[in-house]
Amino acid sequence: MKTLVVIPCYDENSEIVQNVVNRTKKYVNEILVIDDGSKIPVKLKNCKLLRNEPNKGKGFSLIRGFDYGKRNNFDILITLDSDGEHLPEEIPLFLEKIRDYDFVIGQRKLYRNLKRKALNYFATFWFMLLIPGIRDMYCGFRAIKVEKLKLMKIEDSDFELEPEMLLDAVKKKIKISFVNIKTNPLE
Repeated sequence: MKTLVVIPCYDENSEIVQNVVNRTKKYVNEILVIDDGSKIPVKLKNCKLLRNEPNKGKGFSLIRGFDYGKRNNFDILITLDSDGEHLPEEIPLFLEKIRDYDFVIGQRKLYRNLKRKALNYFATFWFMLLIPGIRDMYCGFRAIKVEKLKLMKIEDSDFELEPEMLLDAVKKKIKISFVNIKTNPLE
């Protein structure tokens, strides 16, 4: 399986992003970092780096990464946050699960703070009616088969992209599953 990791970033410390890239590279074929118009552009090695000018939002960056994955014939596309919250060492969990499913969502147990946990739970509550078993619709650690991604209509250019993807996956009857992940809460 030809695998691409897409890492959107905005105003992130280059050393932190480089650490994420370095820890990710042994699990995938290629890493694409998209700097979303950071005030101080990230400088990185061992990955392909694209830059948005000006800042266009996380959703726009992810769509740009999705388009790259489609154009370059990847089989699996994984999204990962740039801030070190997600552990790249858990990529094998997604690669194992994606064999039997089309779209795999990470589910965090720890959140950066109680406010984020409460907001995520409130938002996810309504999605539990559509997608049994979902507990974390906003987790940025995900894997999707590119053939299924090609069927989806994704337009949002900001943080609403994650729920938009889930709704379209349900509509298109794309098989969704979950992986419990550890996190490195940062705040």
